[in-house]
Amino acid sequence: MFESFRDDASRRDVLKASAASVGASMGLVGTASAADGAVEFDEPITITPDDSGTTFVQTADFDGRVLIRPGVEDVTIDGNGYIITGGGIGGGSYDGPSIVNLTLQNLYLPDGGVSVDEPGGLVLRNNVIQDFGSESAGGVHAVDNTIAGSIRLFENQANNVFARNVVSSMSFADDLMGSHRVSNNFIMGDERGPGIGLQVSNAFDGRFQILDNYVANADGAGIDLEDAGDLKPVVSGNVIVGNGSHGLFSYGSVASVSGNMFIGNGGDGVNASVGTFTKNAAVSNDGVGFDVGVDRDCLRNVAVSNGGGGFRVESTGAKVKFNRATGNDGDGVVLRGSGFPFRKNNINTNGGDGLVINADDSGLSRNRICGNDGEQLVDDGDENLFANNLVC
Repeated sequence: MFESFRDDASRRDVLKASAASVGASMGLVGTASAADGAVEFDEPITITPDDSGTTFVQTADFDGRVLIRPGVEDVTIDGNGYIITGGGIGGGSYDGPSIVNLTLQNLYLPDGGVSVDEPGGLVLRNNVIQDFGSESAGGVHAVDNTIAGSIRLFENQANNVFARNVVSSMSFADDLMGSHRVSNNFIMGDERGPGIGLQVSNAFDGRFQILDNYVANADGAGIDLEDAGDLKPVVSGNVIVGNGSHGLFSYGSVASVSGNMFIGNGGDGVNASVGTFTKNAAVSNDGVGFDVGVDRDCLRNVAVSNGGGGFRVESTGAKVKFNRATGNDGDGVVLRGSGFPFRKNNINTNGGDGLVINADDSGLSRNRICGNDGEQLVDDGDENLFANNLVC
């Protein structure tokens, strides 16, 4: 889907300006020299543990690779806006000593990527690269990068942050532990798979936060969370648009889904089990707006003009209040389970039935159910109580 970056003088100038700004903060403005603690390079290099504590500054374009041996500590590699073609940046070993406190910044790799295994502290900042991959990544902070392909992490991941990147997709697989944050990224969508994907084999104590991202045009789901329940995923403030499958999909439970927009996706807006589900909007998705199992609250969500129904909610005792289902092709709201407090919801002008109750022992009060093409209210449950509902 995405071709290699071309040599773009304006982009290169921006990178050099950024590098100069970073250099000023590090005392590296001007020509690097041994006197100011930096080492210049303009050809392929191999960095060994003997180089620990060194800053390397690129001073010319070249063709080749930069290799980083296991055991390197406290090293910065600054591309300074120059180009490296025919290779990339690589290093580390799953079986060897960790690479500790590595910073990679201002790199321009039009046909190469970055692959660093077993990092214990890695800053990836302000780079233009093809992709980034890491095995057993701990303490990665990847910010302000432009990545034509994907970010891929797998095996024994802990305490990583990905923010303000432009990237095709992100995937996290195998063992995860500690806290992870994916925030404010522009995810363009991959030809295969989801925009953001978790395929977790073992999850340990921690939390995975997906916050304020724009995820569009992935072939699969916008966000796909597989067996991630032990990481207590939080999905908040994201815009999920035009993906090939569901906007959000999960096999396991998602701790909280709040304040997201799911627009024009090829499946349901959300198809997941959720702890708390609040203030989300699903518009013009091909399937149901929200097909959710809810543990606690389903509050103030809006489903409009979806190709299936508005809501399918399954729960035992969750509060379902202040939601709106309008203009969906199928049923407005379908309830399954028992013990619902179902109150002050607005269900109107849907193409199927308005409210379908396949639930028992629920209290339904002060709802407005009007103008739906099928039956306004269908009660197929037992011992449900109704009070002060407007059905018209």
